[in-house]
Amino acid sequence: MHKILMVEDNISFGTDLKTYLSDYGFEIEIITTGDTAIETIVRINPTIVLLDLMLPGTNGLEICRQVRNRFSGIIIMLTASQLVSDHIQSLDYGADDFINKPFEPSILLARIRRLLSRNNLSTTSNTSLSVNGLVFNLVEETVLFKDSPVELTDIEFRILHELAQFQNIVVSREELYRKILDKEYDGIDRGIDVHVSRIRRKLTVVGFEAKRIKSIRGLGYMLVINSSLSMYI
Repeated sequence: MHKILMVEDNISFGTDLKTYLSDYGFEIEIITTGDTAIETIVRINPTIVLLDLMLPGTNGLEICRQVRNRFSGIIIMLTASQLVSDHIQSLDYGADDFINKPFEPSILLARIRRLLSRNNLSTTSNTSLSVNGLVFNLVEETVLFKDSPVELTDIEFRILHELAQFQNIVVSREELYRKILDKEYDGIDRGIDVHVSRIRRKLTVVGFEAKRIKSIRGLGYMLVINSSLSMYI
């Protein structure tokens, strides 16, 4: 499970954001002051830090500057500041992205996914991806599990690859329709559901636990590969 540390002094805002992101498979911890942020980031080493710019104690820019050479994860600055200089400094100090408050949580989720995808590409071959025994050949668009080919159609491959890139994170139906089928989800069409059902059957044939592709009611699908997420499978 990807862990997010949120450094945010607005408790109501932080709690709402925690609830939203938790539904998509993230583990969230919140601290409300900048003075303990650097030590906490280094100690728990989260996948992502959501760092408010304006904090009591040490501000977000200073935290980012001091922690960047000790932390290799993703830093996203959350800021109500409209000053271009603050945005530039955030990036100069090593932030991976910034987002202006107020914002829709779905926008933040999209930014997080983009950065996670970028990091996955930088740590694996550009032509292959291996996830829990599934080996994707991105050139030939094939998948093996324990050397057995999974006979997928083009659309099925793209759906499974999308879920594999964001393992343990919910990918919404809206995203899958937009990215895979190139159309907007109308709330009625069950095309993606049919494709996922076929993927599960084909994975079962080669011995992969198909139940690891979990349908999250009202949200979308998640490929569960972490035993700490046994609650989902």
